[in-house]
Amino acid sequence: QIMSIISFGFLQSMGYVMFLCSKSQGSAIVSIKFQFLGTVYVSSFLMFFAIRFCRKQIAAIYKSAILGIDLFLALLIFCFPQINLYFKNIDLFTRPGWSSYMKLEVGKWFYIGHLFAMAQIIYGIYVIYKNLRQEKDKKALQRYGWLLGALSLATIGLLQESLMVIRHGEYDLAPLCVGICVSLFFAAEYKKI
Repeated sequence: QIMSIISFGFLQSMGYVMFLCSKSQGSAIVSIKFQFLGTVYVSSFLMFFAIRFCRKQIAAIYKSAILGIDLFLALLIFCFPQINLYFKNIDLFTRPGWSSYMKLEVGKWFYIGHLFAMAQIIYGIYVIYKNLRQEKDKKALQRYGWLLGALSLATIGLLQESLMVIRHGEYDLAPLCVGICVSLFFAAEYKKI
């Protein structure tokens, strides 16, 4: 699961960097699709990791349902502009000497997907916090603390991304927040913190 988190976190960040370098509407749309594909899946794998890290199980039926919803959202993302349920419109603006920025018009499935992603991460926070309260070992407490901080940062990034779209802001902090979160998860998994 850690490799899935790293892969989708990288996909999200790579899509955003590709977007910043975009010079055409077509390349901007492709890069935004990659970024939001990473966003859709990374939250699920962060939650799965948190549950596994706490030595808990998630029923296969729930895991399949979550991944099915992720697949549905991914299809909505990749079918833009033919299907305008996740994105309604993506406008690219370029400034000489600066990176590109966008104006996204989003559909209701964008918000449903972001609420779903935040709910998964918040559930991961809940599972970790519940285990943290029962833990006695100082080293384990530290690792749980780092994971709580990492998931909180991912939640802030997703929230900022949602607000950025609502306000048509220029820069998205979610890939940075998720990148830091992924690094902390990797370190906690391999006991480097």
